[in-house]
Amino acid sequence: MSIVVSVTRRAGGRLAGLAGALLLLALWAWLSTRTVPTRLPGPDAVLRVMAESLTSSPVIAAQGGGSGGFLPHIWATLWHTVVAVAAGALLGCALGWALATVQGVRWLLQPPLEILRLVPSLVAVPFFVLWFGIGPVPQFALIVGYTVLVMQVAAYTAVRDFPPHVRDYARTMGAGRWAVARTVLLPGALPGLLGSVRVTLQLAWGLAVVAELLGAQVGVGRVMSSAARLFRTDYVMAGLVWISVIAMVTDAVFRWAIRRTTAWSRD
Repeated sequence: MSIVVSVTRRAGGRLAGLAGALLLLALWAWLSTRTVPTRLPGPDAVLRVMAESLTSSPVIAAQGGGSGGFLPHIWATLWHTVVAVAAGALLGCALGWALATVQGVRWLLQPPLEILRLVPSLVAVPFFVLWFGIGPVPQFALIVGYTVLVMQVAAYTAVRDFPPHVRDYARTMGAGRWAVARTVLLPGALPGLLGSVRVTLQLAWGLAVVAELLGAQVGVGRVMSSAARLFRTDYVMAGLVWISVIAMVTDAVFRWAIRRTTAWSRD
């Protein structure tokens, strides 16, 4: 009976999600009929642009975006964002671990980190562009910095709140400090850390596009910025949809990886 209930709930959730997506699509189509295409093109026009401009586009080429259409820009945004989040997650976890286990590090670094964490990420975008110039470096640095600030909190909380009796039991069995960290703390904190990485990755797409809008030679945001100057709203909307598709696909892959990696935690 419990299996039937679980399957029914999953099916109901998926149907509700599909209904919500169709409702959003219908609202978009209705709003597009109430204004001119240069303000809000309809879903059919945007899908046509996405299909026609994926591998080649005279519009993108005329803007200096190359002859490969959207595809090289999609790949650039995907690569820069995923690599930056991965690097920031590793650095943030190491920093959070040090904050939780070394008192001197906590006294020295926690106050400035708390101040930096309160600064909105989008406010820092112009400064990163000024400091690092136009190109992938400011985008990479912005996402790495944002991910570090998020993940150091997640890692610090995971280590600090880990049940002390579990660590004590491992030590009574002869495990040293690093053995406890590797075989007890890390597996126990892994589900929460991966969940934090997933949320960070979802938010990082917006930061990546904003950084590309302000100054980048390649990327979906760069195409959107150039298209906006030419009043090609269909290309702007196509870029927005492509970013949404990338975010949904990467999130689905990451959720699958989390389920495979932490299957033991649900037993």
